[in-house]
Amino acid sequence: MPAAGLSARARTQGRWSTLGTIALTLLLWLLPPLAGGSTIIAVGEEPSVDLTDQIEWCAAPRETTLDQLLIQGCQLEPLGPHRRSMGYRDDAIWLHLVLRNPFRQPLERVLDVGQPRMERISLYVRSEGDWLLRERGLAVPAADRESVARLYDALPVMLPGNADTELWVRLESQVGVSAQTRFWTPEAFLLHAHRHALWTSMGLGGIATLLLFGLLFLILTRDPAYAFFALLMTGHLLNFGQLSGDLQAHFWPVELGFPSNLIPLGPLLSLIGLWGLVTWFLQSSHRSTIFTVTHATFA
Repeated sequence: MPAAGLSARARTQGRWSTLGTIALTLLLWLLPPLAGGSTIIAVGEEPSVDLTDQIEWCAAPRETTLDQLLIQGCQLEPLGPHRRSMGYRDDAIWLHLVLRNPFRQPLERVLDVGQPRMERISLYVRSEGDWLLRERGLAVPAADRESVARLYDALPVMLPGNADTELWVRLESQVGVSAQTRFWTPEAFLLHAHRHALWTSMGLGGIATLLLFGLLFLILTRDPAYAFFALLMTGHLLNFGQLSGDLQAHFWPVELGFPSNLIPLGPLLSLIGLWGLVTWFLQSSHRSTIFTVTHATFA
């Protein structure tokens, strides 16, 4: 009996030990990783790498600084593909990356994160115990940016050889937060930027040509339809310039940030112009129908 009792007790303890191991494994799997256990991303020689699914993020009040974030702690969790676009948020999003340069020589890379209509994108790079800050976004005047951020709306990063570099990226926006993050070599990014500039220039040039066409015909005919058409094209021009980033980069004073309150102006002008064109068309069709019926009655 004592031997049987010991066997039964051993089997019971074995079951509880197995259940405890399973529970502990599930708990560790469900807990979000902390900053110290972040995934290290090896940087290779690829021209372009999408880092969105490899980085981690957390949220904090907008007034929180990086020093306060590091002291208070920040529970990081994988970003994942479903959080590439987070919509409007009244807090700030912090992205955390640890990049490893496996080569002896330093590597220069370009970090392209977010979208041009975001209010502020701040990059903190750990270098010799200090944090280097680079910024871009609507609220950052072009005069306060580095040359790359001023010309191409992106952030350069220098990675020392055979070392890990820690990065924090703070995202703040009044219209919508985009966490889309891509790493470029300088040559590949310049090619991408030049292609983007070519297509946006063609788009802006086409809209500007239509706007000029509407204004000229408005002067010649004094027809209100051309006034609404010109208003519609003005809204398209503003909206397209904001989406591409060219409005702030080339047509806005370099000492001033672009007010985010002006972002709805383009869609509003487009809506008013479209409403005027539709109203004019319906009224013209109605008058044409009355004239046709009257002419057929008395003919």
